[in-house]
Amino acid sequence: MGDGLDPASPEYEEAFWQEQEAAPYWTVPIAHGGEMPWLKYHERGLLVAIQRAHQLGRTVLLIDTSDDAVVDTFYTYNAALTIEAKRMVLDVARKSATLDETLEQCRVQLVNAMRFGKTLYVRLADSACDFANTFNADDKFPPSVFDRKAVASLEDYKEGSANNLFHASHPLSAVLREHDLSQGIFQPRFSHKAAVDGISLGFEVVLCTRFSTDEFESFLHSSLPMSLLQPIKLLPSSIRLKYHAYDRVFELEPGGALSFEAVDEHFSLSFVFKGDFRVSLFLEQKVTNPAAPKVAKGPLGLRGSAVPAPPERVGTGIQKDRTGKFHGLRGGMCYQVAVEEDEAAEAAARASGGAASSPAARLSAAALASTACMASKLTTAKKLSSAGLPGRSEDGSTRTSALLAAELQSLSTTDVEERSERYRALREASDLQDVVFGGGGGMGGGCRRGEGA
Repeated sequence: MGDGLDPASPEYEEAFWQEQEAAPYWTVPIAHGGEMPWLKYHERGLLVAIQRAHQLGRTVLLIDTSDDAVVDTFYTYNAALTIEAKRMVLDVARKSATLDETLEQCRVQLVNAMRFGKTLYVRLADSACDFANTFNADDKFPPSVFDRKAVASLEDYKEGSANNLFHASHPLSAVLREHDLSQGIFQPRFSHKAAVDGISLGFEVVLCTRFSTDEFESFLHSSLPMSLLQPIKLLPSSIRLKYHAYDRVFELEPGGALSFEAVDEHFSLSFVFKGDFRVSLFLEQKVTNPAAPKVAKGPLGLRGSAVPAPPERVGTGIQKDRTGKFHGLRGGMCYQVAVEEDEAAEAAARASGGAASSPAARLSAAALASTACMASKLTTAKKLSSAGLPGRSEDGSTRTSALLAAELQSLSTTDVEERSERYRALREASDLQDVVFGGGGGMGGGCRRGEGA
């Protein structure tokens, strides 16, 4: 998408939306993410997508399969008025409420949402509440509720205008009662502030389903007017973290949080550093597109590129809290990982000769990258020599070499013959170790069962 275009350009944005229109549903980040790199700091992917759907005359159907139901949380915090569709179905089925009573509850929520300029949030959950055939009535909850053009036309009657919705020809006027009026009139509320991209802020209708992208169409096609809806699949917001020459996209938890465990798994910090070292995340000066292709800038110039100088840091670094999480991260941004060593622990480890005598344990995915992290500190291949490399003993071996060799030897014949994911990761780390340290780690063919180099 948008190959060769500036991610912040209008052309890239238009190419993005053209691709979305060709798909059965849109896919956008909740806040910021690489999928929408042009977003400004104050913009949110969810809200921008809703505005675009409104411009196209469509009511939004959000698809949220997150474990913590982040869309429900978002609309709860935004004081939306909610219709619990699944509860409606259960109440009528169990006869704890009649259909007429249930529709009257919907009417009250609809009227209040119009009166106060709120979002009417229809929470479908994992139900297929039949709004098309059963749960509707012209004078309580008409089908036009889901027609964005009908909802948008309520602006003709908005608060402060000369028009009265009560007894008007508008399809939603029939839901009003005498006691809903103020001084004999009813006017829906819309913001008097300037419209955002041509869309006034105020009363709107949003639906949300917990069905997956593979299921929602088949479950909802007969219970909702799908031709009037725009399905939108929401993605977690994401950031890019850089550590020396290595970078990776991480999904943020709700509220812009990221666990240290997730960072450590990919950047090997606990494997490399000793004691109570401190990790901080610094925002880079320039916004980076997390979805941009990742090009390995070989730590040793293996692709003809030296390790670049780190960009200027912005502000104070974000450190993990007592729960082991970094908070306040901004989706769509790029952060540098900085480590402050525990000098006493590092000195003690050097004095004791490290953990070279401990039994080889199964290497984690983070540990496999440790030798690459070490190598990234060398800015060019010209600095390589037979001495002075960090972590290298006099006979040319390293602690990482020994661990890699031990685990390669422990692999099953099946792992080797079928080139398992574990086998490939070990071989990749082994090959890099050979380049960095001259193959002194004893990683030769004798370590690889059942196959040659």
